Amino acid sequence: CDDLMFPSHDNTYYNNNIQIGSPVILALLTSISPMIAVAISKYLFNIDSLFNKLTAETLLLTALIATSIDSIFHEFYFYLLNIKSSHEKFLIFFLGDFFGALLFLYTMSIGIKLLTHALKK
Repeated sequence: CDDLMFPSHDNTYYNNNIQIGSPVILALLTSISPMIAVAISKYLFNIDSLFNKLTAETLLLTALIATSIDSIFHEFYFYLLNIKSSHEKFLIFFLGDFFGALLFLYTMSIGIKLLTHALKK
């Protein structure tokens, strides 16, 4: 099947003949960036461990920080592997992550509003 990932002799993975590096490292980069973003946001916005001072603005800024970090980490990883990349690909990656985070936040917001409205009845 053409859409499966296969390792080469140097353990670099390819998907449809496009070099992507190691899926494990890419997954680690993707999972570490939100944790770093939350730590940075807690520091910058004086948010306590229970997130009492969390507002919509800080959530949005945290999403912006997380997607920035994630895009930078991936771009740096591709640079280390000498994978050809460009500013356009970085921007597409960043915008995709950011709009995905916004979609998730708004979906969760609507879900919470619907749930609290249903519980009030």
